[in-house]
Amino acid sequence: VLARLDRAFQAFFARVKRGDKPGFPRFRSARRWHSIELAEVSPTMVRSRDGRVTLTVKGLPAFRLLPTRELPPPADLAALRIIRYARRTEVHLTFAVPAAEPKKIENPVGIDMGIAARMTFSDGTTVTRRTPCPKRLRRLQRAVSRSRKGSHQRRKRVLSLRREHERQAEANRQHLHRIASDLCHRYDGFAVEDLQIQNMTRRARDKGVAAKSGLNKAIAGQSWAMAIQLLSDKAESAGLRMERVAPHGTSQGCSGCGAVVPKSLRVRVHRCPDCGLVLDRDVNAARNIVHRSGLSRVGNGSAGASRGDGRMPPLALAAVSGAPALFAPERYAAGAGNRARSSI
Repeated sequence: VLARLDRAFQAFFARVKRGDKPGFPRFRSARRWHSIELAEVSPTMVRSRDGRVTLTVKGLPAFRLLPTRELPPPADLAALRIIRYARRTEVHLTFAVPAAEPKKIENPVGIDMGIAARMTFSDGTTVTRRTPCPKRLRRLQRAVSRSRKGSHQRRKRVLSLRREHERQAEANRQHLHRIASDLCHRYDGFAVEDLQIQNMTRRARDKGVAAKSGLNKAIAGQSWAMAIQLLSDKAESAGLRMERVAPHGTSQGCSGCGAVVPKSLRVRVHRCPDCGLVLDRDVNAARNIVHRSGLSRVGNGSAGASRGDGRMPPLALAAVSGAPALFAPERYAAGAGNRARSSI
């Protein structure tokens, strides 16, 4: 709690120094906080016996856990976090583990984040876009709105609404976990755009507010930042390489000859007048991404083969649309199989 208070005041003084709107830290009740993080931990806090783990923290009741995988030695425990959700309470244990040996890059891939397809790869495959289901959320939100503020019935309905939000978020996170795991088995190098998502989803000031709002919701619904972060974590733990490149111009340049072909967002097909390359817009961008990262010159796979003159060769893809979707959402239905977690 003191560390959070210190961070709040340090940020306040930094804003005052820069001349920004200060925003003096205000009091927040215990209901606004749902986690406790301990950076100073000792091996005696975690005891393992017969596959079960007992967590003992002074001032808190003992937690008896059944971990999803074998824990590292207690001496490597680096941090501990207890998080209270609407459906349950979780304990996240962070251990210091040795870095994995880097692997040779032989089959790199470029990844273009999008809305029509959640991810498009430089070899022509795609990840099907996520389609959130807001019907149940709308029904629960309307039930909350009809309740009298401060009533017991309203508290129950707010809890139901929280549970539904968490259920959908967990299903989305599980889907991204499995996608990242599959990608780490298929490829050994990843190139992604260094997107400034917070700037991309800013509200329009004057014209086109409604259209920009719809675009912002569509971007947020695909969880680009979470997908990139999970892939980065899994790639690092597996000894794989991941590069972030500048996103400027990846959709406008031709991956076959390097010529600039201007096109608006409505144009979904890349047609180069110089070399005659006809390709899906997102596949063309993904190939530019992997070439710009330099992984195409390191690896010798089909997704990143280089012509030797600094440009990418055209892919042997005749179809402009209808690229195969390797990661369809029905493969990752909520509750199917074991639940993937980034923390123990």
